Amino acid sequence: MGNDRSAIPAASRKRAWRLGWRAALAGVFALVALGGLGFKLWEARAVHAAARDAKRLIQAGAFQEAGASLDRWLAARPDDAEARFFAARRAIGLQRFDDGLRGLQSARKLGYPAAAVDREQGLVLARAGRLADAEPMLQKLFRQAGATGKRDAEVDEALARCYIETFQLRAAEAVVKQWIVDAPDDARAYYWKAEIDRRRTDTTQDVLIAGYEQVVRLDPRHEKGRLALAELYLRTHRYDDAASQYDIVRASRPDDVEALLGLGRVAVERGEDDEAARCFDRAADVAPNDFRPLSERGKLEMKRGRFQPALGFFDRAVALDADEPEVHYQRSLVLTWLGRADEAKKETEETTRLQKQKAEIDAILDDLRKSPKDASIQYAAARWLIEHGHPDEGLRWAEKNVREHPTHAETHHLLADYYQRRGDAGLANFHKLQAGER
Repeated sequence: MGNDRSAIPAASRKRAWRLGWRAALAGVFALVALGGLGFKLWEARAVHAAARDAKRLIQAGAFQEAGASLDRWLAARPDDAEARFFAARRAIGLQRFDDGLRGLQSARKLGYPAAAVDREQGLVLARAGRLADAEPMLQKLFRQAGATGKRDAEVDEALARCYIETFQLRAAEAVVKQWIVDAPDDARAYYWKAEIDRRRTDTTQDVLIAGYEQVVRLDPRHEKGRLALAELYLRTHRYDDAASQYDIVRASRPDDVEALLGLGRVAVERGEDDEAARCFDRAADVAPNDFRPLSERGKLEMKRGRFQPALGFFDRAVALDADEPEVHYQRSLVLTWLGRADEAKKETEETTRLQKQKAEIDAILDDLRKSPKDASIQYAAARWLIEHGHPDEGLRWAEKNVREHPTHAETHHLLADYYQRRGDAGLANFHKLQAGER
């Protein structure tokens, strides 16, 4: 009886059917909603995983490997400030500095913390060689680190480099001194201290050696410090010590040019001419645009009394760098031995001319060490560099000078001439106006 549908009124059966239909439909909607929610949760987890992997790889310096994860993160969240910031960091790590700087500005506009953006921007400007732009930003970061007590070794290093490369040795020394206090086991700080000492004319060889020895004690993998130490050992006739340092570098970098040249010079001093030749030849193979292995090879042939082969090496060296006075001097000697007096005389005259040029720039550099902010000295450095085939370096000094001394007319004249020769009439006219020309 209980299962007899005829006992249920028709109206009740119709109402139950409608309720069942609605319940079923609600269930379908619920399943769809749950499915959409599930997809969104899955998507959020996937984006989170991509972001996590991208950040981990970028922070570890694995910039190439981070590309796929970063692309997934950016595709899902194109306006995410953090994603843009890490994309900028990756570009910087891949040496794409302009892309990195643009990316940092995008991250800033999207609301990424200004302090983090400023830090990366200062560091990348220093790495890109834009020291005049980097210096004020790094100075600010350095002061902030001092005020908060949160020291930043990368900022310290970048600011020290800015000061050293612009001959502000006193300022650089203060930064490095603080860095050593804050990070007494950081070999990089001691390396820059040694670099500052090396640029001083009154530093003894013993002090320099002790400085670089401290660097390699703290960090046995610090190859720049080890090569500098090896060079000092070689200069002070400690040939076994020098060879040991060069061998350590070659253990990890068999074709390091500096180590090959150093070992070749050690072999020459030991009278091991065949070994010296092997080292210099290998250095020439791995660095075909470097004149030094060829010059060393030429000197070795002269030592052996083989003047015609020596001349061949010096000819190749001059073709790579015609402004190096030592090569012209060596070439004049070998031409004399070969009885080619007229050519030897021309090489002697060229040597004298180039030595005079070198003395000029050395004097300017000495003045810069004494007065790194002096407008007339910076102008002299910029002019000499531009006139003697180093336009990029000269331009950097000239632009630095007009930033620091906006009314220095001679530097504006120099920049106007520079841009006029390059066909950039707009910048040429700008600097003419700044110089007071109409």
